[in-house]
Amino acid sequence: MKDYLARKGDRLREKGKEDEALKVSTNRARLKGIGVTMVTTYPDFTHPDAAQRAREVAKSKEEIKVAARLGAELVRVTAGQAHPDTRREDGIAWAAQGLTQVSEFAGDNGLTLVYENHYKAPVWSTPTLAFRQTFS
Repeated sequence: MKDYLARKGDRLREKGKEDEALKVSTNRARLKGIGVTMVTTYPDFTHPDAAQRAREVAKSKEEIKVAARLGAELVRVTAGQAHPDTRREDGIAWAAQGLTQVSEFAGDNGLTLVYENHYKAPVWSTPTLAFRQTFS
């Protein structure tokens, strides 16, 4: 059964049917006795472009929906990068806005948002804003 589900999940992903593939993957994990406790994300709420920050919030909300469907309890987030053109005060304000929006959304969906402060997410080009020395 597990091999069948693995192949079925792969075929669904190839066809762009991510929701169905997610269900198959979740069932496969449950058959193995594995639950999902936390989903890890890397939002960049400090991007200097307001439209990009809005996309980051929207993407985070989609990731929260996925986490809820997986049965996770936690969604881990970061605040964002220390972009060279972002002033420290702006970065902190934008991070607070983004984190507040997604935290409320997570709570409304029965999940807890957890914040991790680490140097640099693997998908970023610059270190996190959380380190004071990275700001201009």
